[in-house]
Amino acid sequence: MEGTYKVYQRRIPIVLYLIGSIVILTVAAFYMHSPDSFSNVCIMQEIRGCCFDNPIFYYVLGKGLVTYFGLCIAVFILLLIRPYCLFYMNDGGFWTQDYGFVKWDNVAGLNIKNLACQTVICFDVKDKENFKVPLVTKLIRIFSKVGYYVELSRSYSEVNEVYKKMQAYV
Repeated sequence: MEGTYKVYQRRIPIVLYLIGSIVILTVAAFYMHSPDSFSNVCIMQEIRGCCFDNPIFYYVLGKGLVTYFGLCIAVFILLLIRPYCLFYMNDGGFWTQDYGFVKWDNVAGLNIKNLACQTVICFDVKDKENFKVPLVTKLIRIFSKVGYYVELSRSYSEVNEVYKKMQAYV
């Protein structure tokens, strides 16, 4: 089998994140623009100390939210322009964000499993002692009770298509 196969991040969730960030940024800008209009608002009057009478609090809150969600909007726009690669496969092996590049010679077997309502491709490695796994991925694997897996954030049919292409190499 010749050539390469890539799976990129979907754009629909990024669009939803972008819309949510714009809405929150608008509310935060309103906090900054008119902090006096919020200084006498008390959501829970029966709890003491929940009302912030100082308009400076709302200005600082708005400033922090504008800064954070402004950066989020910039990142989401960059991801819309150039989505990142989740999975890459060629004749030498495959690459994932969690495990890096895995050579086909080191893959012992493949199967498909459902993990937390998501279809993933599980693989086993021949040389487990020399197979390097990042710390974060090790912690996730402790709770998942599944060996090594490739998460593609796709439907079952799309994951099955990638699985069939991977089986041709193993």
